Amino acid sequence: MEAMKSEGLGLICRNYRIRQGEIDLILQDRSEVVFMEVRYRASERFGRPEETINAAKRIRLQRTAEHFLTTHRNLRDRPCRFDVFAVSGSKEKPVFDWLRNAF
Repeated sequence: MEAMKSEGLGLICRNYRIRQGEIDLILQDRSEVVFMEVRYRASERFGRPEETINAAKRIRLQRTAEHFLTTHRNLRDRPCRFDVFAVSGSKEKPVFDWLRNAF
């Protein structure tokens, strides 16, 4: 979260959940609404964290984002994007990779 704050993003909501899915973080980046998926893998042995977001997960994220925007009318007309914040490595020495406009 500190990396996002240092980039000027403000937190709108954390763990927005509906029956169809969940969005880890919803942030504001200037005029844009950012829907952020956070993924962690201790090892890349079975792939990088961002590779775990398949087509079905993207659809669930998009539907959840649509629901959020319909219930938050003040944000509905703003541009939106989907980012992935991938974390790998040990908890003592994590490696962060922030993928803006991931999908």
